[in-house]
Amino acid sequence: MVTADGRSNVRSAIATPYDTSARPAWTLSEPITQRVRQVRQTGSGGSYFAIITLVFEPQQAASPIMFASTALPQVDATSPFYGQDLREIGMYSDIVKAEIEMWLAERYQQQQAIMHLSITLTELLIHPVDSTARAYRHAARIAMDAVFRPPALVLVEPFQAN
Repeated sequence: MVTADGRSNVRSAIATPYDTSARPAWTLSEPITQRVRQVRQTGSGGSYFAIITLVFEPQQAASPIMFASTALPQVDATSPFYGQDLREIGMYSDIVKAEIEMWLAERYQQQQAIMHLSITLTELLIHPVDSTARAYRHAARIAMDAVFRPPALVLVEPFQAN
């Protein structure tokens, strides 16, 4: 499905290694937009570049974590990111989604399950030379670490240890 502004609006469930009845479980108390600029264009070890914006929204109970990418190529010819194509955006979007899935699996292993959430990738900028899969994985991880910390986190339901 495509929205009026030409953005893809296809949502897919995030693969999580646990069932939605796992407890304790956490979600967000309110929507959060997180922009990450992961840039290193000097120094040994090579250059890398990734800019992403993720929108996190709490969802109704019993819903899986959903992911969508609405990122589009830059249309401003004066932008340094002009010329990106949808295949590149799709490739890096898949990398961001996979890193989010890995981050969620790690939190589950630490008994910090995250649930009832929608994540939308609204911006993904690609440098013609320095963008790498590693940079987008790192940017996704930075975004998740920044968003999922108190006071934004709330228990899905009260949890009582036996």
